[in-house]
Amino acid sequence: MKKALVFLLLFAGCTPCRQCVDPTPELTDQSGYSVVWNRTIEEADSIEEPLTLSQAIQFALLHNRQLQALFEEMGVAKGEYTNAVLLSNPALDIAFRYPNTSGLNLDLEGAVVGPFMELLTYGKRKRLADWELQIRKQEISSQVMSFIEEVALSYFNLYALENKRAIQKEIVDLAELRRDIALEQQAAGAVGQQLPILFHTSAKQEGLQYKELDEQTFQAKADLGTLLGTTQPFQIVLTLPQEKLPNTEQDYWMQRAWKERYDVQTLCSQIQKELTRKGLLEPWIYTQLWAGAAAEREPEGDWIRGPALSLAIPIFNFGQGDRTIQAASLWKTYQMLLHLKIEIEQNIYKLLGQLSDSFSIIEEIENQILPSNAQSQEQALRLYNVMNANVYDLLDRKREEFDIQMNLVDVRTFFWSSKARLLRAAGGAI
Repeated sequence: MKKALVFLLLFAGCTPCRQCVDPTPELTDQSGYSVVWNRTIEEADSIEEPLTLSQAIQFALLHNRQLQALFEEMGVAKGEYTNAVLLSNPALDIAFRYPNTSGLNLDLEGAVVGPFMELLTYGKRKRLADWELQIRKQEISSQVMSFIEEVALSYFNLYALENKRAIQKEIVDLAELRRDIALEQQAAGAVGQQLPILFHTSAKQEGLQYKELDEQTFQAKADLGTLLGTTQPFQIVLTLPQEKLPNTEQDYWMQRAWKERYDVQTLCSQIQKELTRKGLLEPWIYTQLWAGAAAEREPEGDWIRGPALSLAIPIFNFGQGDRTIQAASLWKTYQMLLHLKIEIEQNIYKLLGQLSDSFSIIEEIENQILPSNAQSQEQALRLYNVMNANVYDLLDRKREEFDIQMNLVDVRTFFWSSKARLLRAAGGAI
């Protein structure tokens, strides 16, 4: 009994420290960025220089308030863990009975009992609480990695729109130049009215396209600013590194995903939790045994002392429903893990194909199509110099170059977005 009391005193107030539940050190190692859980309410710093992708992600990790609110869920999980490992408070029962005959003492009866069954199963209950805390930590870590992916994709979207808007501005200037040349030719009597009207309409359409891209860019910048956690004006770097095709072996990425993805780890932890919970569903545990000491003073004045027990008689409910739920939950988690494996494998297969295809298109545009267009412009200029081509042929070749650049921006954005998704699919850093 003394050993049990010592055990109770040692563990009744056991609570996890913040370091035990803080997921940020592990996230810092895996993501490659500084992940901080703080409770400050300071405004985000001003952004003076154009942000690279890495700088944007790091800024968002430090200043996004929704992300910090997510970390506070670990504080909630810490409190739930504390509640789970604490023993129930002991109970005190006192009864007074007044004798009908004079000369007799007040009959006094009392008992103090504590959760003896909880004490016997404390080790299993604590392991169960440990798994639940670990699962919550892994779930939050998975959400942080998804947040990093979201910032990266938002950054690439803004990169594409900023560059396409700049190219579209060149297209608008080109269309207006074509219109102005046609108007001058019309004034000189070289062309009729139809050609200037046609070019004027084309310039208006290009201008409307520029306004649409400008609005989309404004919205994309606001979306990225929300993720960054700032209302300060900012710019991003409008160039991306030279594309390099990553390892295209699917087994390599599957092994990484199975080792590093937090959602995989979460399901594995849930399986361990359910296996641990099975040990707490034995029929004898449903007696809910409480044990302690009782004493009674009889009317004659004699004291009677002895142990006190309080327990439920598991006749109707001896855990059969809970064991059914536990078994179903275990198999459900197994099935989810197997489904996640297939989902990851198919996603990686798709993303590797997208990366390979987009990389080939980028190489073709940069090494073949753009040089061919440059040669076409040079040839058109030579023909123009010898009066075998008109100015509109030169403008057409230039417009083709802008269209190629538009396509290149789209393909490069698709390549980098697919690469970010692939790295997220494998659970690694972006």
